[in-house]
Amino acid sequence: MTRRAVILGFLGAMLIAGAGYLNDSVLRLNFVVGNHFPISVFGMLILLVLIVNPVLHRLGPRWRLRGSELAVAVGLTLAGCGIPGSSMMRSFTPCLIMPIQYNEISPGWQQHKVLSYFPPQMLANGGKYDADLVDGYLHGLGGPRGEWISPIDGIPWRPWLGALKTWGVIVPLMGLCVVCVCLIVHRQWSSHERLRYPIAEFANTLMEQEPGRGLPGIFRSRLFWIGAAAILAIRVVNGIHAWYDESIEIPLEFPQFGIILQKSRFLLDAPGWHKWPLFAPRLYPMVIAFAFFLASDVSLSLGLSTFVFVMWTAVVAETGVDFSGNEMRGALGVWFRAGAYGGLALLMLYTGRAYYWRVLKQGLTFRRQPGVEGHAATALRVLLIGAAALVWFLWDALGLDPLIGLLAVASMLVLYLGIARMNAEAGLFFTQTYWQPAAVLIGLFGFAALGPRNLAIVGILCAVLTYDPRECLMPFIVNGLRICDRAGISPRRIGWGFAGIYALGFAVAVPVALWANYNYGVNRNDTWATNAVPKAPVEMVDHTVQQFEGPADIERAERLGTWERIGAARPHRRFLWGFGVGMGLVLLFSVMRLRLPWWGLHPIMFLTGGTWAMDVFGHSFLLGWLIKAAVTRFGSSRAYAKAKQLMVGVIVGDILGGILFMAISAASYFVSETDPKRYLILPP
Repeated sequence: MTRRAVILGFLGAMLIAGAGYLNDSVLRLNFVVGNHFPISVFGMLILLVLIVNPVLHRLGPRWRLRGSELAVAVGLTLAGCGIPGSSMMRSFTPCLIMPIQYNEISPGWQQHKVLSYFPPQMLANGGKYDADLVDGYLHGLGGPRGEWISPIDGIPWRPWLGALKTWGVIVPLMGLCVVCVCLIVHRQWSSHERLRYPIAEFANTLMEQEPGRGLPGIFRSRLFWIGAAAILAIRVVNGIHAWYDESIEIPLEFPQFGIILQKSRFLLDAPGWHKWPLFAPRLYPMVIAFAFFLASDVSLSLGLSTFVFVMWTAVVAETGVDFSGNEMRGALGVWFRAGAYGGLALLMLYTGRAYYWRVLKQGLTFRRQPGVEGHAATALRVLLIGAAALVWFLWDALGLDPLIGLLAVASMLVLYLGIARMNAEAGLFFTQTYWQPAAVLIGLFGFAALGPRNLAIVGILCAVLTYDPRECLMPFIVNGLRICDRAGISPRRIGWGFAGIYALGFAVAVPVALWANYNYGVNRNDTWATNAVPKAPVEMVDHTVQQFEGPADIERAERLGTWERIGAARPHRRFLWGFGVGMGLVLLFSVMRLRLPWWGLHPIMFLTGGTWAMDVFGHSFLLGWLIKAAVTRFGSSRAYAKAKQLMVGVIVGDILGGILFMAISAASYFVSETDPKRYLILPP
């Protein structure tokens, strides 16, 4: 782990954390991160190994970046990718100030005094409306000729300091807990269970080096270049079409199949909108290629997940079952997915029970256990301390019941862990959960046992940390650890650096985002970040208040102690059914998969069905499964190895196409100073 590798990784992480928000929300260019396979990071890796390293090799072999140095640089950069996008900065400042603005124009919120249940320390200006503060945030304070405001005295820092201090404790502590969980599960997943880590394996393939050669071996494969050239050509043609409508386009979307749905009254009556993408296939070459590297039951299950979900909801809806609700306050489908994630967590504990038990014993007793590395035991101790500190802070500083705080933090870690597991096992780099810890607590306790204040705190925690976890930290860390481990860098040496990078990235990103907000005005075209997410916890509290008969009942619920709260709990019947069925199906399918060699389905379908990610990716996973099945059925082992080279080329060609049009959009913006057209190779 050399100095230049650490410097490269640090600069890459800080650049993404700081400039990512400007790129996404101010310039409105192609997302810098966007998902757990950021083409900005892996695109730069491709350019390094394809162009920069061969030049350095010609200057002298010692100048070339070694594989271990590339691994460190990529790993540290990935740790900064959890900051700028949907999982943090895209909606961070809106969550702290937009509820104040919406409360000012919402008579119902004012009547129910919903903002009074939120701790003042969690909102800008203590939750109080200030016209200058809000108007400056909405419309910007920059000069009419484009003059920039000062980052020192141009931003109204004082009204923001209280909230920033609060979140400056919560976010780094949660990041530390995430890194600790990754260090604990790393050896079990990578060595004992031998998960595939498709993203990390792709990166390590590009980093492989041979003595005396400037290029990795994969770049000398003819099939690799055929795959890369073909997909890059498709992207160039379609990218030009995005800019010039009269040019030709190679179709990758087929909405005409929607007529099949229109002829099926049974499917049309299914609740939700997930049935429509099912009959409008969209093909993503990168996803098809990744599916080729997965176990066949995984890719098949991902491909079928939305179809199974739509059929299930259609059948259940015919019986009159109520699907109303949302992911913040709960619904049958929401609790079903939460149960599926809970089942996956139980399965992971059971599968690695021997290893985790040894980690627990070494962590608590400080006595060496066979097969347990020191950093895993240390991570367990730090996790217990960090989680306890976070729960204590939420209780002492904000007033959150410690039991509710503990369950909320544990639920968030289960959510992150499920996404990381799917990423490591299935390469699923675009994931949405459609369930929130707040919904689980509502289903488990009921509104009367929780009270509006506890739900307000948990709700805004969810809005900031888990509402759209498509770029959450944990998958980046598990892939960073795997990439570095394969390159000979011990997790002990690199793991704690990830936590530091994340905390520093947050410290850099917050002032940059505030400066951008008060210079240009917040991006109100992004209605998801400025409207949907900030409103979600407040609307949940408003709904909660309406469940009580009067102020006396609310006050009684707010005064409950921890044990009284447990006694007052009234689990929702739909929660018990949804959560139990979701958990039961995951456990059942896991047992069938382990016990029956012919069983061809994976429980991952229950975690992903009915989500936007599978709505858009399902057909590609199914096609990737079909291609792999054909190659393995009719081809030899040599043919399969050749096909893998082709698929690596497909991924590289797709990334290069994305990088090309990111650069074109950025150049267009700076030359014309107008919003450029965007051509995206992955869903926005």
